[in-house]
Amino acid sequence: MDVVRQTVEQIGGKVSLASRPGAGTSVRLDLPVSIATARIMVVEAAGQRFGISMDTVTETVRLKADRIRPIKNNEGFVLRDRVVPICSLAALMGLAGETKSNADARLLIIVEAGTKIAAVEVDAIRDRMQAVLKPMQGLLSATRGYAGTTILGDGSVLLVLDVKEILP
Repeated sequence: MDVVRQTVEQIGGKVSLASRPGAGTSVRLDLPVSIATARIMVVEAAGQRFGISMDTVTETVRLKADRIRPIKNNEGFVLRDRVVPICSLAALMGLAGETKSNADARLLIIVEAGTKIAAVEVDAIRDRMQAVLKPMQGLLSATRGYAGTTILGDGSVLLVLDVKEILP
């Protein structure tokens, strides 16, 4: 319980306990309004980890190169009678990524945000988790493309992406 109290206080919240003999104990967690919980998928692209809200993820697909077709200046494929464009997460985030050989199967996360649908190519899916999401603060508060941050179990900070903002 001490770990819970310490964690809640670190994010600006409060923990209170009320106990009555024979009736039980109630624990109350008061969290700041600027804090939200979210189900996120931790993915990796170009050696960097990012979080994607599970609310935008419809499915994951491992796709062989023979199913991918050129569409204008991009690539795409047909998924249940719907053309889905492919975007590399590394390219969307401006990271130098390793180019895949045409023989390799590609790992895609199908995301929907509003009326947009896209397949975001990632190098790996690392985890799925429930996380406390804190909004960007200070100089980063005006940065577009991020829903917020969370702390992973190893103590590192994970940037959680706002899919609506990053899709072309």
